[in-house]
Amino acid sequence: MLNTWDDYPEFKATTPFDILYFKQLIPKSFKILELGCGYGRILSLLENEGYFNLTGIDSSIVQLNRAKKILSKTELINCDIRLLDYPQNEYNVIIALGVLDCILFMEDIKNVIHNIRLSLKSDGYLFVNMYSKNSDTLSLEKYNLSEEIYGENGIILGNSGIMFHHYNDEDIFSLFSDFVILRSEHKKFWSFNQKKQVNGLSLVLRVKK
Repeated sequence: MLNTWDDYPEFKATTPFDILYFKQLIPKSFKILELGCGYGRILSLLENEGYFNLTGIDSSIVQLNRAKKILSKTELINCDIRLLDYPQNEYNVIIALGVLDCILFMEDIKNVIHNIRLSLKSDGYLFVNMYSKNSDTLSLEKYNLSEEIYGENGIILGNSGIMFHHYNDEDIFSLFSDFVILRSEHKKFWSFNQKKQVNGLSLVLRVKK
């Protein structure tokens, strides 16, 4: 049975965020959007550091209700990021940590990234965490099975009952061809249930001029 994020009212985020690097790069006055903000983990950090021009988007009303309890300076919007009406040339920074993986099909993720690019200012920044493919036998079997079922390799049904898409590094970099890569780091992210670590890629990007 498939689940949604509404089914996990105590979910804890599983990918890292380097707040020290963010503070060095991003002025407090910048307009910031977080896609898939969940229960407000990142936005709470930003509020505490003095950032005030903040917006968070999430498809889960349960997670947004959690966020409302800890945020005081952030506008929160309940919307699927695939369906969001992205304003053009609006944000200095967009954050998307562990959310693009929840978009199952390549065409959809390309469309979202295109809209992200249009919504960023000409010198805007994009912070991304994406789960990348694992090489263990079970993961490879799941990836190959998804190609038979969905026509795309890398779609998996996690133990949580939520579906994700893991990409290889080449595919991830190609998705962001309209951006300059400022920082790229392979990291170990926690799995959904935080019982094991899996492959991930953290990117800091800037709009290509």
